[in-house]
Amino acid sequence: MSFIGLLDCNNFFVSCERLFRPDLINKPVVVLSGNDGCIVARSNEVKSIGIPMGVPYFQVKTELEAVGVTAFSSNFKLYHDLSKRVMSVLESEVGSIERYSIDESFFRIDEPLSDIENWLFGIKNIVEAQTGIPVTTGAGKTKTIAKQASKIGKKKNGVTLLHSQLWKEETKNTDLSSVWGIGPKLSQKMSTYELKTVADLLAVDRSKVADIFGLAGVRKYDELSEVVVDQFGEEDSLPQSIMSTHTLHKGTSDLSVLKNEIAHHVSQVAAELRLNKQKAGVFYIMMRPSRHSDWQLRGGSSDVRLSEPTHDTRVLLNRAKIAID
Repeated sequence: MSFIGLLDCNNFFVSCERLFRPDLINKPVVVLSGNDGCIVARSNEVKSIGIPMGVPYFQVKTELEAVGVTAFSSNFKLYHDLSKRVMSVLESEVGSIERYSIDESFFRIDEPLSDIENWLFGIKNIVEAQTGIPVTTGAGKTKTIAKQASKIGKKKNGVTLLHSQLWKEETKNTDLSSVWGIGPKLSQKMSTYELKTVADLLAVDRSKVADIFGLAGVRKYDELSEVVVDQFGEEDSLPQSIMSTHTLHKGTSDLSVLKNEIAHHVSQVAAELRLNKQKAGVFYIMMRPSRHSDWQLRGGSSDVRLSEPTHDTRVLLNRAKIAID
């Protein structure tokens, strides 16, 4: 049976910035969202002092400055270009890949078991040498196990192969809450049945798992049992969702300004849909107030379900304007 590999770029946005500022390697760095609102990427040095992801920058700015943190405004065009470079090098080495996110891709491994770990080191070294972006590679019989291998690799030497025997040992110490695809609700429900680790879950009869936790639970049970559920294939590499967001540089109470902003985002998303030869069946509009205003409890979201999937900008714009109102 072949293995599934995963290449994951380490602290990707930070690594992209360090590529042009090598003096910042091993020094604390954060990358901020649009208009420098929130922290969207942290170096390991920043993670070690307990700064959480997504925290508003102004709340921790003094603390970060005290330890000499360098902050960058996000440059998504740069990140996108470097992501394409990384994935292009990976694809040239492994054949077809399945992109999972801007900094992660799955790939198939058909090497003999005894050669896989060295082969993964080779892939890691080639990608890093040709792109300058540090990466981690992990592998397992399923995508879920490959994701877990990647997590372990980040804490070690950057490469982890979870073959059957090693994975069996690892399940005893792997919390269900840390497993890819097991969200907070499912994790909490599992804990009510005294299921804390992957080994606890796999000790339960599969039919009982299906009865209690439904399709989502049994699919994850199978993947953790080394039964491939989430198949590898190029047709799955397209994004399942597309998001476009921006923080206004200046607050406004003018609805026409908001409509113009939303129109820009809708146009961006529609263009990406057409590029991917995809259509959307539902879209969401989200608005949040300025963190500096007196309207912290205002804002919200609206979802629009389309009678027929589309990538037509005009159709999406017309529905978006109604949702904004």
